[in-house]
Amino acid sequence: MDEVKSAEEEIAECVDKFKQTDFIMEPSVVDYLGRYYEQGGPPEKAIQLLSSNYTAVAQMVNLLADWLVQLQVDANVVRETIEAHFCHLIKKHFDPNKADSIFTLEGRAPDWLGGLIKHEKWRTLLYELADEYPDCLMLNFTVKLIAEAGFQGEITGVATACQQIEVYCGVLTNAVKAIVANGETSLKEHIGDLSSKVVYAEHSFLFALILLKVLSEQQYGGSLATRIMQEILQSDAASDQALNVVTMKLAVERYGQYPRVTQALASMLSKRQLNPADITVLYKAYSSDSPPPVAIIREAQFLQLLQQAVFSKTASVNPDHKHKYSYLLAYAVTVYEGWKNNRREFTNNDDLKATLAAIEKASAILVSKGANELLPEVETLFNCMRYPIVGSGLLLWIECEVQDESIFHRNVQHTPVVLALLDEIVVCHVLLRDKVFSLLCELFTRSFSSLQAFVRIELKKNVIDRMIHLVSLGYVTPVLKFMTSCMSGGGDEKQPMADRVDVSLIRYFVTEILDIVGPPYTAEFLSLMKPFLENEAITEVFKSGSAEAEAVADMLQACHEELT
Repeated sequence: MDEVKSAEEEIAECVDKFKQTDFIMEPSVVDYLGRYYEQGGPPEKAIQLLSSNYTAVAQMVNLLADWLVQLQVDANVVRETIEAHFCHLIKKHFDPNKADSIFTLEGRAPDWLGGLIKHEKWRTLLYELADEYPDCLMLNFTVKLIAEAGFQGEITGVATACQQIEVYCGVLTNAVKAIVANGETSLKEHIGDLSSKVVYAEHSFLFALILLKVLSEQQYGGSLATRIMQEILQSDAASDQALNVVTMKLAVERYGQYPRVTQALASMLSKRQLNPADITVLYKAYSSDSPPPVAIIREAQFLQLLQQAVFSKTASVNPDHKHKYSYLLAYAVTVYEGWKNNRREFTNNDDLKATLAAIEKASAILVSKGANELLPEVETLFNCMRYPIVGSGLLLWIECEVQDESIFHRNVQHTPVVLALLDEIVVCHVLLRDKVFSLLCELFTRSFSSLQAFVRIELKKNVIDRMIHLVSLGYVTPVLKFMTSCMSGGGDEKQPMADRVDVSLIRYFVTEILDIVGPPYTAEFLSLMKPFLENEAITEVFKSGSAEAEAVADMLQACHEELT
């Protein structure tokens, strides 16, 4: 009796399926028909149910698509419209439990899944669904198949990538490769995206940290891996996440034999504030006969805090402890250690004393004097500035000083001393040119509403002079791109140029550029200069036959020959 009842239930279940709309189109229809016939179900009833419930939705879509194509509608537009509607319906009605049941019923991945992931449109849909339903087993398995098929570079969703170590490893590797292949420019462009992937969760952060740590110990490319790690730790993404990045970073570095040093450092970095007690612990350790590895205090965030304490006027550092701050800063940037098999073979601190003396001498001047009182000390600062850390500290001091517009009110020199110091910084230290240029851009675009109009114009001409100096040192493309954006109002062409920036400043810039350059010109340089040369508001005041007019004509001729 039980067997007869079981057969009846089996038939009833199959009949319920046959009553569904367009069930004959489902991949499982063959399995249900087989079960139905095995239990003795009448074939006529199965045929009647399947045919009567066949509404041919998919076939009607194909028919309408064919009609549209015959009516001269672009086939690609028709396909994209249908696919977009399907994507909308799938997102609206997607049920992760039903999706997981596909594996339960079939016991394996369905055959259609392999064909689905070959198409970019459907892969994109799967990524979006995987981000929305991170616990769906079917989607996680599909993402893994996509990664194994060679499309891991498309997986940008952090939640999607972090579900499986193989996928996350591929995504992280591709992101790091992109930075390594393209160098510094790529680092600035992609570090934000990479950071968001790394600090998404503790497990992703720890995995990436260990990977970069291993890479940093390699002979080739190790320094770049260290740089990437430091950029991630300083990124906004790391600051926004509730991760104890400092503790995890120090744990990965394997400095367990120096607990007092690491605890003192971790305490200050977690609070982002230095304190005399922890600084004293570090000072005693690094001034001893057997100091800890210098790499412990070579944390970018820690060095920034030390620079602020040593060079900033606003830092409230007890004079009795000031030497300790300066010593640790000098030690971190000058001492070089040789290691082999995790054993320190030598320590080179030949430059420590000279660097410390320069730091303390420059710090004493900058902390005690204002921006308009530096003229008698310029020679001393120039001598100290030969040390990169002093140049960096001086730039930090200048950035703070120029926030006060009153220093330009009281200035009596044609060129403010703080701006003249920037010229020497970019000559001595190539790596600081980006930061100096950023500061100059900020000064040029600032309104300086408290200054009189003629003072404001002269000040901005001084800023342009600093940019011209950068151009003379080979820093050409960033300067020209910035001035082009100023001329075009950041892309707002409807805004008159006179309202965006004083046209006399642009004209002054162009005149100075024409005065220092000469042929042959690169195509990139000509393409960046062409908007200035073709702008009549800039060049119309150049008198015919003047040196400027001839230079403009020659360069326009070069543009015509090179760019056409």
